Amino acid sequence: MEEVPTDAGAILKGFAATLDNIRQHAISSQATAVIRCSEALSAGLRLSLEVSMRHSDHNKIAKRLFEGYGPLNNFRSRLDLAYALEIIDKTTYDEMTLLNKVRVKFAHALDVRSFSDKDIIEVMSRLEPAGKKPETPGPYIDKSKEISRKLQEHFDATLPTFQAKSGET
Repeated sequence: MEEVPTDAGAILKGFAATLDNIRQHAISSQATAVIRCSEALSAGLRLSLEVSMRHSDHNKIAKRLFEGYGPLNNFRSRLDLAYALEIIDKTTYDEMTLLNKVRVKFAHALDVRSFSDKDIIEVMSRLEPAGKKPETPGPYIDKSKEISRKLQEHFDATLPTFQAKSGET
């Protein structure tokens, strides 16, 4: 019978630490996925709003509205205005509101660590389609992609009008 190496305890502790690091990476990866999806949706909202604006002085006005301390420099204000201007429908507005609640929880609540947290499951379970596993990032990413396609459709449909206002084609 072989002897147990004298450093086996240290090896096992090192392995446990590695697994903890992997777990922490997986947790931070979920938060990163949420933040990145939200930023993509926020950028989509911005573009959809910008092509809906008047063209004259567009760059100057857009910079004031969307950058620095501008009133449209956050997801929620862009979302509300996109709904008010009928860029998105009520269902999309409600879905994006839920996605934003998840983003806020991941970004600001120190006790929220993953999609398996009770608060996240509660919000995610209200997203359609019901029945998908709300404790995984998949439904969040899928819903973000679905909404992103809707924003792209609006952008594509509105861009020719925006370009026509400037004499571009």
